[in-house]
Amino acid sequence: MSATGEDGFTLLEMLVVLAVAALIAGIGFPRLQSQITAQEWRTGVASVTALLRSARAQALRSGTVATVSVAADGRLVRIGEGHALELPGSVLVALSQPVGFYADGSTTGGDVMIDGSGRHARISVASATGLLMTRTQ
Repeated sequence: MSATGEDGFTLLEMLVVLAVAALIAGIGFPRLQSQITAQEWRTGVASVTALLRSARAQALRSGTVATVSVAADGRLVRIGEGHALELPGSVLVALSQPVGFYADGSTTGGDVMIDGSGRHARISVASATGLLMTRTQ
């Protein structure tokens, strides 16, 4: 304790610090949330692309058909009855049709649409080659 008895902070000083902290949090948290949902979407696009490539590789390796489908809720993508990928709640996937990959590298073809947080991507699967082309909007 000092000789004048003035240790610590006044109530007014504490209120100013709390108001500044609330202002910073009010500006920063919504921006952080939008960055998190944008990253979830980017991760969803990359994960679905990797799953499609994995299905093609599985078909080439095993000599059997590997079919990629999406659950009704649009959050679960799977190869046949095996490998499944669950996407975050902010990301939804839709297929124009289930995509089948064959042992010779060809496919049934189709488009995979991925939506989330105002962003859209379309992965086109070429029927003759099984190659993927991704377009984002």
